[in-house]
Amino acid sequence: MTLRMLCLLLVLGCAAGRAHDPARDGRADSERAADEQGGVCEWRGVTVHVDNRSSADVQISFGPYTPGRAALGLSRTTYRVPREYLRSDIRLATVRGGLDVGTPPPVATEPVVCSDATLIIGSQLRYSFFYGALLESPGDAAADECCTATIRAFVPEGTGTVYLAGDLPELGPWRPDGLAMAGEGRERIAQISAPPGTSLEYKFTLGSWDREALGPAGTVPPNHRLLIDGDIEIAHEITGFKRDLEEYIADWEGSGVVGRLVYWTDVASAYLAPTRHVET
Repeated sequence: MTLRMLCLLLVLGCAAGRAHDPARDGRADSERAADEQGGVCEWRGVTVHVDNRSSADVQISFGPYTPGRAALGLSRTTYRVPREYLRSDIRLATVRGGLDVGTPPPVATEPVVCSDATLIIGSQLRYSFFYGALLESPGDAAADECCTATIRAFVPEGTGTVYLAGDLPELGPWRPDGLAMAGEGRERIAQISAPPGTSLEYKFTLGSWDREALGPAGTVPPNHRLLIDGDIEIAHEITGFKRDLEEYIADWEGSGVVGRLVYWTDVASAYLAPTRHVET
C-alpha cells in the first residue's frame, strides 16, 4: 500500500467518525429549547437579593439551607443559594442577640427559573418573593412604603443606652431591649417604618423591665400609644427610670414604699443555695 493510499484511508475514517447523528442533534436542540424556557440552567446557584425594609435583623432559611449571616435591617443582603433549595419554603425569623424571637409563616416559592430572585421584607415582616432583580435602592423602596414615625425622648444627663420596647415585630415585640435609640446626650431618637393606619404601643427602658421609664409623678406610666397615619414625630420628657432593686434597699426611706417592708439580703441556708434575698 502506497503512502498516498494510506493517507486517503485515514481521511475517510475521520470523516466517518464525524458523521451526522440526527438523534444526537435532536437532543441538543431540545436542551437548548429547555434552557431558553428556563427549564435547564447552566449553573446551580441562584443569586437572591434580600431587601430588608424593616429595622429588625432577619435570619432566613431557604429550605434546609440557612446562610451564616442574617439580613440586616434597613439594608440589602445578597445570597448565593443552591437552586434545589428554592424548591422548598423560605422561612424568616427575627434575630435579637443571636436568639430567634419570632418566626413568620414560610414563603411559598415559585418554580425555579434561570434568573436572579428577590425577597422583599416589609416593615412589619410582611414579605414577597419573585424572580428577577430589584433595581431600586433600599432607601427609595422604604420611602415608597410610608410611613415613618420619629420618636424622641429627652432623658436626664448621664443616662445610658435607652431602648424602645413595643408591640411591633422590630421592637421584640415587647422586649425591654427591643430597639436601641440613637444619641448619647439628653435627646434620644428612634425611627419606626410602618404602613399607614398602624397602631403602635411602646415604652422606654434601660434594657430591662426593672429599669423602666418613669412619668412626672415618679411612677410607671401606661403604654404610650401612637397612630401612624403618615410621617409623624412625637417627643417625650422622661424624668427618670426605675432604680435597681439594690438602690431601693440601700435607700429604703426614699424608696417610696408605703407600708412596712422587711427585707434581708444574701440570706444563707443549709438547704438552699445560692444565697438569696428574703422579704416579708
